[in-house]
Amino acid sequence: MIVELSPAQMMQCHEEAVVRAEFYQRVNHRRNMKDGLDFETVLRYNVDGCMGELACATGLNYDWSGVDGSASYDVGGWIEVRTTRYRTGKLIVKESEMDKRKPATPYVLAIISGSAVNLTGWMHLEDIVEEGYHYFQKQQRFMAVTQAQLHDIMILAQGDE
Repeated sequence: MIVELSPAQMMQCHEEAVVRAEFYQRVNHRRNMKDGLDFETVLRYNVDGCMGELACATGLNYDWSGVDGSASYDVGGWIEVRTTRYRTGKLIVKESEMDKRKPATPYVLAIISGSAVNLTGWMHLEDIVEEGYHYFQKQQRFMAVTQAQLHDIMILAQGDE
């Protein structure tokens, strides 16, 4: 499902991303500096994240408040969205997230191209864990699911809650 974001929606994403980036710069300043992340990089990541979240909410007809926080979900109070600009991108879930989300939480992969966002598919957290999509990079564990392994986004749109 491809969702074309309007100029007003793009502005909404940018405004929310600025708030998030400023917050992360204050809270994670030392970590960001250690990782070589300047404000512009953090802002770009947050704009992309907001675009994926808003496209998911628009395409699946759920609420999106733009509020960011570890206790909240990205879309509709129950969906997590992972966004990338790589056409061949994978659904990435950090191992550190596993204890913070319910096993039945759906994770959606959103791929950005300009103002268009392709919601390529989704998978429940418990299925990601059970299938064992484990990878390691720089001493960090995460799960990576290819697009071919994801469920059709229209199933989620029909209300797989």
